Amino acid sequence: MSATCTVCEQSSMGITCPRCGRPLCPAHACTSPPWCEACEEEYLARRGRLGLRWWFLVPFAAVWTFFLLNLGPLWRGEILNWGGKEFTGHPFSDVAALSLVAGILFGGFVAGLRTMIFRAWFSR
Repeated sequence: MSATCTVCEQSSMGITCPRCGRPLCPAHACTSPPWCEACEEEYLARRGRLGLRWWFLVPFAAVWTFFLLNLGPLWRGEILNWGGKEFTGHPFSDVAALSLVAGILFGGFVAGLRTMIFRAWFSR
């Protein structure tokens, strides 16, 4: 006799969650995430404690720290814009706008990378 599904108590027919080994019936078998609903709930709870806000804000702040270190030369016009093309008409505004975009992209990349590493670790 096969084990019963941990969700609905029907026969599992030998199907188990690849992560935790809980028996599951064909209706509750793992499909989209590579684990069962209980593992998904555990994953979401643990991911909520990762502090992804900080994994975004620290790289974002690093880009802006670089921008602020160059603030004086930018304001005085000692650092010229790149290639003679202006977005806003002033090198300071151009670099500020591009630093904002770079900070968002870099922060998003680092937070996404952290989530991807955590998901791979959790799947083991």
